[in-house]
Amino acid sequence: KKLIRIAKISARNLIDLVYDILEVSRIEQARLDFTPKIISPSKAISGIVEELRDKAEQKNLTLSLETSKNGYFIKVNPNRFRQIIVNLIENAIKYTLKGGISIILRADEAKKRYIIEVKDTGLGISAEAQKRLFERFYRVKTAKTADIPGTGLGLWISKQLCEKMNGKIFVESMEDVGTKFTVIFPLAT
Repeated sequence: KKLIRIAKISARNLIDLVYDILEVSRIEQARLDFTPKIISPSKAISGIVEELRDKAEQKNLTLSLETSKNGYFIKVNPNRFRQIIVNLIENAIKYTLKGGISIILRADEAKKRYIIEVKDTGLGISAEAQKRLFERFYRVKTAKTADIPGTGLGLWISKQLCEKMNGKIFVESMEDVGTKFTVIFPLAT
């Protein structure tokens, strides 16, 4: 049973690696569909949070969603938007050992933008590592992250997808305190 479990984990990691490499290739060759639609980000993210809640609870983590009033919309490709949000929340779950993850949604009407924050109480990222975080194949390597699987492509992919849909992504983090990723998209009129 132990060997089967190990083989299953290894196969999953290999599938993730192949998928990420193919995704990088599609992005670089402009073969991804970015056809935009007007969507409700709070509705889309609410569904994603519910899908990932079990994964967080398996690690005894809380997963919360805070949103201002609904009624705001953004113009993005729904599939690419989902990829970004799923990646950020899954990373937060992966790198958080205790505490939880908060997703905070709000609109800045004055600047006509929608802000999505994914905050965790996880391992955090050093200032030096933050400089390279969005590079291809870059992974933060510490004793605490050595056993955490990943390709080092997820954040690079997320940044590319964001930028191709007129969005921006930022990171703020402190080691042993937590990390906050902020994603911003223009509000749809």
